[in-house]
Amino acid sequence: MRNVILIYRGQVFDTEIKPRLDQYKSDNVVLVIDNKLTRKIVGYITKDYEQKINIITIHEYLNKGVVDNMRFDVTAVNPPYQISNKTNTESIWHKVLDKCLKQSNKSGELVMISPGSWRNVSGKFKPLQEKILSLKLHKLEMHSVKKGKEVFGANTEYDVLYLTNEPRTENFKTKITDYLGNGYEYDLSNVDFIPNVNLDRVYSLVAKPNEEKVSLLRDSTYHTQRNHMSSEEVGEFKYPCAYTIGKLNPNFKYSNTNKLGHFGIPKVIWGNGLTDVIVDREGKYGLTEFTYSIVDDVKNLEMIQKALKSEDFIKNIMGYEKGVGHIYNRRIMETFRKDFWKEFV
Repeated sequence: MRNVILIYRGQVFDTEIKPRLDQYKSDNVVLVIDNKLTRKIVGYITKDYEQKINIITIHEYLNKGVVDNMRFDVTAVNPPYQISNKTNTESIWHKVLDKCLKQSNKSGELVMISPGSWRNVSGKFKPLQEKILSLKLHKLEMHSVKKGKEVFGANTEYDVLYLTNEPRTENFKTKITDYLGNGYEYDLSNVDFIPNVNLDRVYSLVAKPNEEKVSLLRDSTYHTQRNHMSSEEVGEFKYPCAYTIGKLNPNFKYSNTNKLGHFGIPKVIWGNGLTDVIVDREGKYGLTEFTYSIVDDVKNLEMIQKALKSEDFIKNIMGYEKGVGHIYNRRIMETFRKDFWKEFV
């Protein structure tokens, strides 16, 4: 008899939990549910099942150590992405996946659904990425927000990962499907990120060890909450700092100093979300926490702007879905070689 752990939200009982319980009816099953109410409901639904099912909440799983002494042969996970209480909302999906990996038996099988943010270049999910890519990741399916709406009725992209808890071997390849349905087989041992689309093209833009990287300027020097910043151009607060780069007009906050960097530097600027791209030839603008820039020779700025605004770059490199999230992933962009833009003009 195998030890099996299933981690799901209670509202997917008919579509996801019940088929799994039927699949593992001869095994010892731990079922982790999002809260006490759904645990009670699912417990009532399954009270006449022949198999023994240990039903616990996600809080008990993560914080109470209820099954910490167990190791699992099979793990199937589509966890709550976050939990909320009276004061805040906390992202927990990465904690669930990390604990599942730690509690998997040697050669244990895992199927895990998660957001795709674990694949990014850097950030708080990087340790999880490193752990996943150290194991035999047999298959990775990446799905867009459009697909997330179809499958889960939610505005979320998602990945499906199929792993075996064994160290990856030399030249081991993962079967990958991207947002566009393109298929690949990749050795992921030396990658810093996995893009949403067109892996071959995106990786071809990444700077090799002997190539100069793009110069991407982004820091919090002119953060809007600092004392030298103002929402209005008034008195000594006369130095404009790009806040948002809207399709019609940029929006600025103002600093009382231009001596902290950014100013006097020719650059191409964009922002978060649905942003435009502008050229700052004279270095007239600073950057707030919501804007980013590429620094280059003045003669190249308009061409860089054209490249960033091209449909080819936005759709086929950034993998942007119209109206969803940020157009540009600056963490991926800062891995590119300095002259990446020549591919798009």
